[in-house]
Amino acid sequence: MPSDNNFKTHYLKTELYEKIRQSDELFDFIQQTSLDGLWYWDMQQSEQEWMSERFWQTLGYDPADMPHRSDAWQILVDKDDLAVTRKAITKHLANPDEAFDQILRYRHKNGSTVWIRCRGVVIRDTDGTPLRMLGTHNDVTQLKQTELSLRAQHEALQASNSELEQFAYVTSHDLRQPLRMIKSYLQMLERRFLQHCFEEACCFLKSEILASGAQLDTPVAPWPSMLANADELTRLFQNLLANAIKYCKPEPTHNRAQDG
Repeated sequence: MPSDNNFKTHYLKTELYEKIRQSDELFDFIQQTSLDGLWYWDMQQSEQEWMSERFWQTLGYDPADMPHRSDAWQILVDKDDLAVTRKAITKHLANPDEAFDQILRYRHKNGSTVWIRCRGVVIRDTDGTPLRMLGTHNDVTQLKQTELSLRAQHEALQASNSELEQFAYVTSHDLRQPLRMIKSYLQMLERRFLQHCFEEACCFLKSEILASGAQLDTPVAPWPSMLANADELTRLFQNLLANAIKYCKPEPTHNRAQDG
């Protein structure tokens, strides 16, 4: 058995190439089982292009009904993709180092989109003039659909996270607001008359305060008198204290009516 392990000169590669040259059936087997299409383009007569049966079948067409012309496939390609592909072909013809490898959106016979990866290489004469272009097709529709689905899920997740952050911010602000309101009112109304109303409200809410573990301190200094309705002030203190107890965090809350 030959021991040459060089990829370019391995005896099995040489043997396979020779058999392919001798057998059309072997060539057809390779292109039908490993590719979704094969194309061969006359660059001297650009309207002439042979497309394999497998390519048309991938797009849902009967190969017998499709002409071997370049415009036959071009009318099925997304216009934006076609414009990009033409530029890529021009670059490849001008410079062989510019590989031609594009993914195009084709319109299937049933109206759906088929994503085809199209790769090709130019064949030149001894003067470097492009004579033919040989290429392959691979159906990558499932891969692209998965990619688009993952991208959509990622964008939806980002939007959801943004909404959650906004909700958390608003909720946090709303939960702190009752305590800020109590502090503000107490600073304005810390007078003896107000102290009486405040203590009355505390009496009404005694059970809720004890259950929540809240601590309520009033200033030692006397509260000055003012003209107001005692019942309304008492209800005001009740509502403020009840909201503070209801919306504050579960740990004990220390509310202090500061002396002004």
